Amino acid sequence: MTKYWLISANHNKYNHEAAFQKWGFIDWKQGNYSYKVNDIVYIYATSPFQNIRYKTQVVEVDKTLNNIVDDSQFWKDRDKYEESLEGRFIRLKLLEKFETEKMHLKNLLKNGLNGAPQGPQRLSEKLKSYLLESEIHYVLYPEIIKDEELYEGIKKQVIVNKYERNPKARQICVNYYGYNCKVCDLNFEKEYGEIGKNFIHVHHIVPLSKIDEQYKIDPIKDLRPVCPNCHAMIHRGLEVDF
Repeated sequence: MTKYWLISANHNKYNHEAAFQKWGFIDWKQGNYSYKVNDIVYIYATSPFQNIRYKTQVVEVDKTLNNIVDDSQFWKDRDKYEESLEGRFIRLKLLEKFETEKMHLKNLLKNGLNGAPQGPQRLSEKLKSYLLESEIHYVLYPEIIKDEELYEGIKKQVIVNKYERNPKARQICVNYYGYNCKVCDLNFEKEYGEIGKNFIHVHHIVPLSKIDEQYKIDPIKDLRPVCPNCHAMIHRGLEVDF
């Protein structure tokens, strides 16, 4: 059974952002905690952020110094880096990056968190439900940014939990595949009339969290039209063979 964890990260000691951008993962101190592969770990950034900034997944446990990456470049204190090399490690793969008030400490405290995170802790059912519901809510509203180039960066959440999206790429996708959901075949115009005309979400087949650097997107190969319900379920782990 998947466990949900919350850990804290000090931006003044380590550049987590740069590490995730380079590798898409971080080798993190395991300590005496019972992490298992596929566990979900949210990373809370301490002051000045005071919010959950990353959602990650445990992909390896019990790693030793001999099989972790050399991340010394991201440590801001050499002594702290040396201390970090003791013990065993887990590998945390980046799933999401958040920049939303929903993940701020003041809102977390209203939804099951007992205080500012210090050491690792299991999520309460109330807090887990709040985080998952917040993620799904934001997935339902795609954000489109203006950009003439068909490039997309690492997945991040800015106001809505969506990837950076290029309107030209989206249009090429729906011109090719049409406006029917590729999972359930729903067509909003047929179901709801004129108000549903040309309404559909676009889903990235390859999660951008798995891509370390910007890439040139192929709208026909990399994108598929999906309805909001199916889109939300895909982000919750529904496996779909496109």
